[in-house]
Amino acid sequence: MSHADFTEIDNQIIFNDTIMKNLKFFALAGTLFTIMLFGNTTVQAQDWELTGAISHGNKAEAFGVHLRPTYKLFDRLHAAPSVTFFFPSEPTTFLRRNVTSWNVDALYVMKSEDSLFEPYVIGGLNFTRQKLTFDNNGADETSKRTRRGVNLGAGANLRLLKRFAPFAEARYTIGGYSQFEIMAGIKI
Repeated sequence: MSHADFTEIDNQIIFNDTIMKNLKFFALAGTLFTIMLFGNTTVQAQDWELTGAISHGNKAEAFGVHLRPTYKLFDRLHAAPSVTFFFPSEPTTFLRRNVTSWNVDALYVMKSEDSLFEPYVIGGLNFTRQKLTFDNNGADETSKRTRRGVNLGAGANLRLLKRFAPFAEARYTIGGYSQFEIMAGIKI
């Protein structure tokens, strides 16, 4: 065997180890999310909210649409998986970029019964997928990466009606795709 053959085998082993580590991480995160989501066996309609927002990420350098169902686990603790689809960047001469951010978060709501203002803190896991497409003299080359991180942030709801609340939120993702994200939208 030549040196090039050994290099190829080493690269394949490293690639397979990386895949297994990512699969284990996603399996653990999915298991924890399922336990959080279905750990409370009494599901009622008032335990759910749907959130829609416009978002901006400083690293994605783009606006996006943020969607999040929120499930009330306990009075103040809510499970909040979400996805943000950032609008594709304007193509430059050689590069186009698409970014999608998936989150598995928990919200701790600090509210009083008679208050319209509901501040909350947010924390959880982030998975960001970035797709870069390079124009190489008419032949597109694509590079895709998924990065993991941890979300930390805060926000506030303005509870105008029981099932309608405008909100604003800011979060920072620490990790492979670190970015600051702000958003504003409506919870129904």
